[in-house]
Amino acid sequence: MSKYKRKSILAAAALSAILLTACGAANKEAATEAGLKVTEQAEETTAGKDTRVIKMEYGDVEIPANPKRVVVAFFQGDLLALGIHPVGTSFNDDAVFEQELGDVTVVDAFELNPEAIMELDPDLIIWNNTDDYESLSKIAPTLARNYYDMEVKDRLAFFGEVFGVPEKAEKIMSDFEKKAEESKKQLSEKGLADKNVILLENQTKGILRVFGDDYGRGGEIIYQYLGLKAPERIQKEVMDQEGVNFIDISYETLRIM
Repeated sequence: MSKYKRKSILAAAALSAILLTACGAANKEAATEAGLKVTEQAEETTAGKDTRVIKMEYGDVEIPANPKRVVVAFFQGDLLALGIHPVGTSFNDDAVFEQELGDVTVVDAFELNPEAIMELDPDLIIWNNTDDYESLSKIAPTLARNYYDMEVKDRLAFFGEVFGVPEKAEKIMSDFEKKAEESKKQLSEKGLADKNVILLENQTKGILRVFGDDYGRGGEIIYQYLGLKAPERIQKEVMDQEGVNFIDISYETLRIM
């Protein structure tokens, strides 16, 4: 996917000590409340021998008890952690799981192509845009919502319920939090805990996109779990602003941040 082939630049030497899964999630108060609400609604009930019902904000969705052919937009890292290997995803390059997803078909998550998804014969679709729900639900059971507005622990718990492995999801998150604490200690020992870190992505020539503590790119891990600081301008213009996920700057601006 062309929008995600741009290389991300991460100025933090010690971050390799912690597991990074590609796309993080928002942690602002309103988003957290929304995420918890959906997590609470994602109750698992028995609808039949081979199905379960997931309660979404737009109604109940009956899904296979053990989905085998899953198409997922953006959050393939969560699924891989749970042992789910999708048949289609929004990207599989420039990510920590690139080798694992080398055989997975890439589908466009921005310009919906129902025919391309239909060709994958999915039995479950996990999509990040509710506007596409009607079209996708005609192909296979679809769980559509803005997963970015869920905290990572709530999102992982939700997927754990979807795939019938809630205990595994809980253990993964517990292990991750322990690893984050260990990494914070290592950063402190190396004298890096008080350093500013900026998270960048190349855009058009001469323009850099700067991300905050949500909207993926590892921002949640860097700023929330590891406790590293963003430059003052990014803190004020992105992280402190409701609904702002990034700003664009020039290379010249970067030199004075």
